[in-house]
Parts: sequence; C-alpha cells; structure tokens
Amino acid sequence: MLSLSAATSDKSVLLTWTTATEAENFGFEIERRIIGQLASKESAGASAWEKVGFVNGSGTSSKPVEYTFEDTNLPDGRYAYRIKQIDRDGTYRYTEAIEVSVGDVPTVFSLDQNYPNPFNPMTTIQFGLPKPSSVKIVLYDLLGKAVMTIVEKDLPLGFHRVEFDGSRFASSVYFYRLTAKGLDDIADDRFVQTRKMILLR
Repeated sequence: MLSLSAATSDKSVLLTWTTATEAENFGFEIERRIIGQLASKESAGASAWEKVGFVNGSGTSSKPVEYTFEDTNLPDGRYAYRIKQIDRDGTYRYTEAIEVSVGDVPTVFSLDQNYPNPFNPMTTIQFGLPKPSSVKIVLYDLLGKAVMTIVEKDLPLGFHRVEFDGSRFASSVYFYRLTAKGLDDIADDRFVQTRKMILLR
C-alpha cells in the first residue's frame, strides 16, 4: 500500500488507496468505526470495527493500481476507516486508520444562548460536545442559589438541545451553567460556561 486518503462530500466518504505492486492479492475489506459515541472505556469512545464493503484486488500486478470505495448516507459524526488487505491464501494486513468528520460536528465545547429569551414559560438550550462527555446543567437564581438541575447525564459527541419549562418559577433573571468533562479524559479538565436567561410572566 502506497497511500490511503479520504474525502467527504455531503453525507458520504470517498476512500482512495494505491498499491505499488501486488502478488496474489484477493482484495480489500473496508472497515469503519464510529468515533465519539458513548462506549466502554476500553474502546476509547468509539464503536467496534465493522465491515462496510469489499473491493476486489488485481491478483498479481507489477504496476501501481488505484482503488476507491464510497461510503454513503452517513449521519453527521466522526468516523475512522481502515483497509484490510487479504491475500488469496487468507493472510492479511491492515492499513493505519484514518479519521474523517461528516456534516455538522462540533470541534469545541460550546453553550449557546437560550431561545427565545426572554421566554414564558418554555425555552430551548443548545450545547455542543466535541467528544462523549459527562454533562451537567444547573439553574441558579439571582442570589446564586441552585434551584434546579436541568441535565445530568453522559452524552455522545454532537449538538444537543434541551427544553426548559419555567412554569413553576417566578418572573426573574436566572443563570444556567454547563459543566462538561470528556469521558475519556484522564486529567480533571472541565469545560464550564454560564449564561443568563429571563423569565417573564
């Protein structure tokens, strides 16, 4: 294998790889894994590898050969690909994995301003996670007292929305604070951001 590259377009990934020469090459299995979903710590926030396609090899060739494979209709997210080259006698070897992003995927932690704001009584809070994270959103009153935990759970990579119902609270200014920590982070580094919301009756 001389090279493996990936290009994204809309909801698809186009893989391209080249061999310098081939000897008894049966073909190539294309394997994919999803990065950033909730998973066990052993898999470092990624799904197991799964076969998504096969491309026939050229048998024996003394000239460079280029191959392509397109993976289509993918949901937004981050993916890793690798190629399993298989000889006719059953022996095989893997390429190094290559990672790509498809669609609208957050690259940093973020907490958006709730909308609408002011609101009565419903509003939406949106936030972005660049990796699977333990997330907590707490609502505070003007005196800094915690009055409600809006979210407290482990969530996958991506953009998330939560609806907040303020019907049981009085008209006032409130603050909501997001605390997020990547599930695969060893250090105790946390993302913390606070925004103001206004409830008007």
